[in-house]
Amino acid sequence: SAVPSIGAVIQLSRVLGSKMAGLLHGGGTVSDSLTICRSGESLAGEQGDTEQSYAYASLTRPGTAGHLMEPFLLSFDPVAKQGVPITHDGQEFVYVVDGTIELFYDGHSYRLEKGDSAYLDSSLPHTFHGLGETVAKVLAVVSYSS
Repeated sequence: SAVPSIGAVIQLSRVLGSKMAGLLHGGGTVSDSLTICRSGESLAGEQGDTEQSYAYASLTRPGTAGHLMEPFLLSFDPVAKQGVPITHDGQEFVYVVDGTIELFYDGHSYRLEKGDSAYLDSSLPHTFHGLGETVAKVLAVVSYSS
């Protein structure tokens, strides 16, 4: 089965009033005060959407109630085509764990290398693309208003 793009899931979650993990995994409440996600418990999905070309893994337990942030590990293959800019509610923090990416944000392009980070308003058009010869790994945290 196809895994939806992160942008599509974020937009759906805002309309339906639930968080991304709940939509992807069907719910399941865990403690609001502490959630530990062990290796292998995350959702890993290879993006098959023709508009976005990346892989992602959710880094939190599925369906946790009360969370205002959703962390992901994104992988950008430099040979994949450039994605279409998206918009959604909230803010994002991205940190380049390995490799190099290009951030397209509100009509401008920014090169981010290992150790670089960006904090952005997600309501403006944005997308990422891998650069170089190796797959880039990016930690992305999406936040929502309560």
